[in-house]
Amino acid sequence: MTDLITAPRGTADPEPRPERLNALCDGVVSIALTVLALEIRLPEHDAAPLREILARMLPSVMAFLLSFAVIGGFWLAHHRLTRRVRHTRRGFNLASLGFMLTLVALNFPTAALARYGDDDPWAVMLYAAVVGATGLMLLLMVGIAHGQGLIEPAVGRAERRAAMAVVAWPTLVFLGSIPLALVHPLAAMLAWTLAALGPAARRIATRRLSAPGEARADRVDG
Repeated sequence: MTDLITAPRGTADPEPRPERLNALCDGVVSIALTVLALEIRLPEHDAAPLREILARMLPSVMAFLLSFAVIGGFWLAHHRLTRRVRHTRRGFNLASLGFMLTLVALNFPTAALARYGDDDPWAVMLYAAVVGATGLMLLLMVGIAHGQGLIEPAVGRAERRAAMAVVAWPTLVFLGSIPLALVHPLAAMLAWTLAALGPAARRIATRRLSAPGEARADRVDG
């Protein structure tokens, strides 16, 4: 216990793996998704037919599904990263907390997007900005993990670049849609579908970095 209290600042977390950080992230994500789901409820004292009520609720349902996919994708990326992390440090933990903060903050932009949709560019820009901020926080985590040597040595350069690409791509898509929303909010929302190409960006980054290495190996063997 004394060793933990007197440990010099900036030293690694004594835990071999960031289990507690993962557990906290799991809890934050589950709460964020639960809060999103609670926004979908039948209105009280509404005598309209059910089909009309369901039609009016469609924007809320679509916004929920969008945010569910976004949060779920970021959660998977976070766990993919922390599986490779040997231990944590203060900077990595703080970046993780910032990442979780932006995930929780997505609830309000989701509600705004469900209410205003493409009728108000500010709703679209707000949503894109929060998602982009979440991606930036995750990129910061990746950068800190690589820069401070927190990643397992077995992880090669190609895999590291691919991990950056799979996070950077959707981040750029959402941030890039912000100026487009000022001109055409619906087009900006449709552009978000490009974020699904993140795995393709990962494969491209892996091939570009692995191909030169394979070529050099062929020359040496020859």
